Amino acid sequence: MTRKNPLVEILDKILWHMPAEQRDRITITITHRGARNDMKAIPMADIARIDKGYIYITKQEGNDGMDDASEVSIPLHRVITIVDGEGVLLYDKGMTGKKE
Repeated sequence: MTRKNPLVEILDKILWHMPAEQRDRITITITHRGARNDMKAIPMADIARIDKGYIYITKQEGNDGMDDASEVSIPLHRVITIVDGEGVLLYDKGMTGKKE
Protein backbone atom coordinates (compact mmCIF):
# COMPACT_ATOMS: atom_id res chain seq x y z
CA MET A 1 0.00 0.00 0.00
CA THR A 2 1.32 3.43 -0.95
CA ARG A 3 1.70 5.91 1.88
CA LYS A 4 0.28 9.40 1.39
CA ASN A 5 2.51 12.45 1.40
CA PRO A 6 2.68 13.63 5.08
CA LEU A 7 1.70 17.15 4.01
CA VAL A 8 -1.40 15.89 2.22
CA GLU A 9 -2.35 13.81 5.28
CA ILE A 10 -2.10 16.87 7.54
CA LEU A 11 -4.05 19.07 5.13
CA ASP A 12 -6.77 16.41 4.88
CA LYS A 13 -7.08 16.30 8.69
CA ILE A 14 -7.27 20.08 8.86
CA LEU A 15 -9.89 20.35 6.12
CA TRP A 16 -12.13 17.42 6.99
CA HIS A 17 -11.79 16.83 10.74
CA MET A 18 -11.15 20.22 12.33
CA PRO A 19 -13.88 22.71 13.34
CA ALA A 20 -13.95 25.82 11.10
CA GLU A 21 -13.12 28.25 13.90
CA GLN A 22 -10.00 26.25 14.76
CA ARG A 23 -9.07 25.67 11.11
CA ASP A 24 -9.28 29.39 10.28
CA ARG A 25 -6.60 30.17 12.88
CA ILE A 26 -4.00 28.05 11.06
CA THR A 27 -1.23 29.69 9.04
CA ILE A 28 0.62 28.09 6.14
CA THR A 29 4.06 29.48 5.29
CA ILE A 30 5.24 29.08 1.71
CA THR A 31 8.32 29.89 -0.32
CA HIS A 32 7.48 33.12 -2.16
CA ARG A 33 10.31 34.73 -4.10
CA GLY A 34 10.42 38.48 -3.71
CA ALA A 35 8.66 38.47 -0.34
CA ARG A 36 10.55 39.27 2.85
CA ASN A 37 12.94 36.35 3.51
CA ASP A 38 11.42 34.68 0.42
CA MET A 39 8.55 33.43 2.58
CA LYS A 40 4.89 34.35 2.85
CA ALA A 41 2.34 33.43 5.53
CA ILE A 42 -1.13 32.53 4.28
CA PRO A 43 -4.11 32.20 6.62
CA MET A 44 -5.97 28.92 6.16
CA ALA A 45 -9.13 31.01 5.74
CA ASP A 46 -7.72 32.20 2.37
CA ILE A 47 -7.40 28.63 1.06
CA ALA A 48 -10.18 27.98 -1.43
CA ARG A 49 -9.35 24.33 -2.08
CA ILE A 50 -6.57 21.77 -2.21
CA ASP A 51 -6.02 19.04 -4.75
CA LYS A 52 -3.35 16.42 -5.35
CA GLY A 53 -0.49 18.83 -5.98
CA TYR A 54 -1.69 22.38 -5.31
CA ILE A 55 -3.20 24.77 -2.81
CA TYR A 56 -5.57 27.32 -4.35
CA ILE A 57 -5.76 30.70 -2.66
CA THR A 58 -8.76 32.98 -3.06
CA LYS A 59 -7.79 36.53 -3.92
CA GLN A 60 -8.27 38.70 -0.85
CA GLU A 61 -7.75 42.43 -0.32
CA GLY A 62 -4.05 43.06 0.22
CA ASN A 63 -2.77 39.74 -1.19
CA ASP A 64 0.42 40.99 -2.79
CA GLY A 65 1.83 39.21 -5.77
CA MET A 66 -1.57 38.17 -7.06
CA ASP A 67 -2.73 39.08 -10.53
CA ASP A 68 -6.31 39.56 -11.70
CA ALA A 69 -7.16 35.87 -11.30
CA SER A 70 -9.68 35.05 -8.58
CA GLU A 71 -7.56 32.06 -7.47
CA VAL A 72 -3.84 31.49 -7.41
CA SER A 73 -2.36 27.99 -7.40
CA ILE A 74 0.63 27.20 -5.20
CA PRO A 75 2.46 23.89 -5.61
CA LEU A 76 2.51 21.81 -2.42
CA HIS A 77 6.31 21.52 -2.57
CA ARG A 78 6.46 25.25 -1.68
CA VAL A 79 4.79 24.71 1.71
CA ILE A 80 7.41 25.16 4.45
CA THR A 81 5.38 25.05 7.67
CA ILE A 82 1.85 24.82 9.03
CA VAL A 83 1.22 26.35 12.46
CA ASP A 84 -2.02 26.37 14.46
CA GLY A 85 -3.50 29.34 16.32
CA GLU A 86 -1.63 28.45 19.50
CA GLY A 87 1.73 28.45 17.71
CA VAL A 88 2.01 24.65 17.63
CA LEU A 89 3.93 23.37 14.62
CA LEU A 90 1.73 20.91 12.71
CA TYR A 91 4.05 20.46 9.73
CA ASP A 92 7.64 21.34 8.93
CA LYS A 93 9.03 20.44 5.53
CA GLY A 94 12.30 19.53 7.25
CA MET A 95 10.67 16.89 9.49
CA THR A 96 9.99 14.48 6.63
CA GLY A 97 13.71 13.88 6.12
CA LYS A 98 13.44 14.11 2.34
CA LYS A 99 12.53 16.55 -0.38
CA GLU A 100 8.91 16.47 -1.45
